[in-house]
Amino acid sequence: MTVNAIEYPTVRWARELPDHPAVIVDHSPVSYRNLEELIASSAGLLREREVVPGDRVIVCGSNSLEWVVVAHALARLGAVHVPISSRILKTHTDEYQRIYSPRLIISDQASSNLWDHAILIAEFMTRDAEPPRSQTPSEIDPESLHSIVQTSGSEGQPKGVCLSFRNHLSNALGSALNLGVRPDDRWLLNLPLDRIGGIATMIRAAIYGITVVVHDHFNASEVWRSLDEDRVTQLSFVATTLRRVLDAAPGRRCPTHVRSVMVGGGPVPTYLIDEARGRGFPILPTYGLTETSSQIATLSPVASESKQHSAGFPLALAELEIRDDSGATVAAGTEGRIHVRGPMVSEGYWGKDGRVVNILDHDGWFATNDIGSFDHEGYLLVHGRADNVIISGGEKIHAEEIENALTQHPSVARAVVVGIDDDEWGQSPVGFVELAPDRHADRNQLLDYLAERLPRYKLPRRIEILEKIPTLPSGKPDRQSIIVRQRT
Repeated sequence: MTVNAIEYPTVRWARELPDHPAVIVDHSPVSYRNLEELIASSAGLLREREVVPGDRVIVCGSNSLEWVVVAHALARLGAVHVPISSRILKTHTDEYQRIYSPRLIISDQASSNLWDHAILIAEFMTRDAEPPRSQTPSEIDPESLHSIVQTSGSEGQPKGVCLSFRNHLSNALGSALNLGVRPDDRWLLNLPLDRIGGIATMIRAAIYGITVVVHDHFNASEVWRSLDEDRVTQLSFVATTLRRVLDAAPGRRCPTHVRSVMVGGGPVPTYLIDEARGRGFPILPTYGLTETSSQIATLSPVASESKQHSAGFPLALAELEIRDDSGATVAAGTEGRIHVRGPMVSEGYWGKDGRVVNILDHDGWFATNDIGSFDHEGYLLVHGRADNVIISGGEKIHAEEIENALTQHPSVARAVVVGIDDDEWGQSPVGFVELAPDRHADRNQLLDYLAERLPRYKLPRRIEILEKIPTLPSGKPDRQSIIVRQRT
């Protein structure tokens, strides 16, 4: 262990708050004392499997107490947690084995058939081989590689983002200074544990000494149940899941004990924010990336009414700049590419040769693929992804703006807009929609609806109605698949 080693947070809370719930699964609480016992036992079993510091261990499956325990145990041993979606592994099994050369692959029963040598995660919940506590390191080197988290794949093949515990810790600190931490906080974890949003929630709860309520997958009705029965106080959504929660209980108001609901994963329609706030949800738009260990800007709970559709200020320790195509910073009110810097920002991606590929410039800045602007008071406005900008007749059109307008139609469940080549205009937008269950609308009705809400130059050239819009493992629309579809 290095001279910079720090005490692992679950060790502290097992000592100071031994009976406080650390994890709740299916209404059953696991105290910090019991969690620490499970971590120690699992670390011993990992050692028996010859896991040593620096080894990569792939974990896949549904969210579970077992996954939380194994993730903490890997960190305590100095091994590298590599969470990967089972859906991705089905098509990239050999590739991920070559890239990461994992010591182990740990999976749940449902995904164990993906690997001939997969170990069932349930094995790591036995206490039969519990080692002496002294055999489990109580400290962690914050600078060493902690996890390799896959990006959403919205730009094509997912990339493995290398994150240290320092990255995660800095992110948790910034969030705490923005939202505060209360002893009775309970953070809902229903984002997948193979995505940065899920991992950050798990680690953040352990750092704060609060409770994480684990759902094995997203279910809108279960969210409402957990708000009532588990007394969840904080949770996170993307626009699609927020929409589903609102629709699952029409007219019902959010319980008053909920104090923050972060919504991100891309631009969030203003009408959706307003509808949720009208039903008592304390919505806080947020902006973040896998490369920034999740959120890097989030609206403050005390922000003024006029700022409620912004993503707020950068979190503590973080810096954001908006730059034009030449790399120069732009004035307030001017859109450009978002650049980020801070101790929560990853140094790079895991390369195929086993080395980290640097993504920072010489001053430590990371150029995101997102377009945004600052207002005159420094609040961040996120407009969309750079690769979703359609240049039509010299005009810049953000695909997300058309998508947001389409999803306001009561018959539309999801919408995706992509640009296609156009001999006259260079590019033209084309819309693809998935209709809500038992709802009907034709293409002309949807075009007429948009014509009342958007300038003429932003109207799609055509709209196609799909039975289901393809999605990535992250739940985001699979734009690349749609682009290939409309070209063939």
